[in-house]
Amino acid sequence: MDPLTKMFKEARWGFLEKISRVTRFTRRTAEDILDSPKVPPQVRRLLRNPDVVNLQDEFDSARLYLARWAMGIAEQSEKQRQQDHQVVWANKDALELEDSAVGEFEILDLESGSSKLDSEKRKPVSLEEWNKWFDPKTGKLVITVNEVKECIFHGGVEPGAARKEIWLWLLDVYPWDSTKDERVALMNSKRDEYVRLKGKWWDDLDRRNNDEYWRDQKNRIEKDVHRTDRNVPIFAGEDIPHPDPDSPFAETGTNVHLEQMKDMLLTYNEYNTDLGYVQGMSDLLAPIYAVLQDDAAAFWAFVGFMERMERNFLRDQTGMRAQLVALDHLVQLMDPKLYAHLESADSTNFFFFFRMLLVWYKREFKWDDVLRLWETMWTNFLSSQFHLFIALAILERHRDVIIDYLGQFDEVLKYINELSTTIELSSTRVRAEKLFYKFQRVIETADRKSGFVAPGEGNGVMRKRRTESIGGEGSSSGSVALTSGAAVNKGKSVEGRNGEVVPNVSPELRALLNRDIIRAK
Repeated sequence: MDPLTKMFKEARWGFLEKISRVTRFTRRTAEDILDSPKVPPQVRRLLRNPDVVNLQDEFDSARLYLARWAMGIAEQSEKQRQQDHQVVWANKDALELEDSAVGEFEILDLESGSSKLDSEKRKPVSLEEWNKWFDPKTGKLVITVNEVKECIFHGGVEPGAARKEIWLWLLDVYPWDSTKDERVALMNSKRDEYVRLKGKWWDDLDRRNNDEYWRDQKNRIEKDVHRTDRNVPIFAGEDIPHPDPDSPFAETGTNVHLEQMKDMLLTYNEYNTDLGYVQGMSDLLAPIYAVLQDDAAAFWAFVGFMERMERNFLRDQTGMRAQLVALDHLVQLMDPKLYAHLESADSTNFFFFFRMLLVWYKREFKWDDVLRLWETMWTNFLSSQFHLFIALAILERHRDVIIDYLGQFDEVLKYINELSTTIELSSTRVRAEKLFYKFQRVIETADRKSGFVAPGEGNGVMRKRRTESIGGEGSSSGSVALTSGAAVNKGKSVEGRNGEVVPNVSPELRALLNRDIIRAK
């Protein structure tokens, strides 16, 4: 190695070592916050609940999320007031509306009757049908991208060869406007790039194994891969000796697919040095690799998936918090009675949905259903955050049990966690779509009644809304309000132009109508 190259490599590894120190500091900080005497006793007991601890042990990010939430609660308690909370409905207004004739804001009964959505059963897209959508000479798509996505959203993709091809489009490996020749050249280029990225660490293993950050990442990947989807045939069994004698699985052995997964995750650690590897990524890679069974193609498909999922794994938890706040606002808007109950059960931090949102319901649905669900959500056909409507659909399906029988945080958490692999996909997906259309109508009606003018319409301004403050000050130190990013017992109610009460459409709610992928900042 020439001196200049050596100097740059040593500088780079020095930087990565500093990153590892920051990571370790972050973990210690989470522990310190959870044990802080400033955290109210009610919250401390909650965080030591066995079900909460199990979820924290499963994902480091869950511990960090709760640590930051706990400190936020402590600060609220000290200041005795709520700050910067966005309120969708005031309790009084929402519950009065639910019990009255509310016109266009009427709560719809999702269970009654059969709907158009139920009857429109579409067959999965086959490879034969897919190929008909392309010009035989140029290989360019001859129907609109939206038409393709609508077919996949409602019917899914046929297992086998069709998924191997179509997933590369849904995960942005292939551009929608590319020709056949362009795709061949692109894949050859991506294969070369994958080999180059893998070679950066593969050819320097001796040096890297002496680096603390590298060893930490490698050990995390090793442990996570060996416990990911081992019941799926492709990942089952240990039929070859383990290549690393120092591995905790050296005596157990391994298989070629597990080793491929480890290599891809180590290469992603090299590709995205700002993020590196975080627990849960193996859950996202496994289905992609199992379907494609091509390490280079699977790697770049995983990169495409991570473009939208990276915000879930940020160490400051801003991405997860933003989604849980959006879910908070969505439940307030769509089911104020259920929200009021969750508030009384200290559950409006929505931590019981943390795992589901983090890895997109990977542990909640059966393997084949996960594949079908993911390809639905990859289309962004209705919203790039359709996964939040899946969450709402699950809550709505179980709302009566939650309201009638579950009165404490740990009861709600345990009940929701035990739904794992028992949720029926088809009815949940249809319910989520119905809820989206209902949500869309509510937003449109609220905008019309409040005088909202979308940018580009009319004079492009939003008419000022008259507001009035309701409720009292925040909770006292003796009675801590366990809230997330929104609270319904204090804030603003919005009057329409004719004096009627309309929901306050927060930016988080409005963003749910957007199809553009929200990327990590």
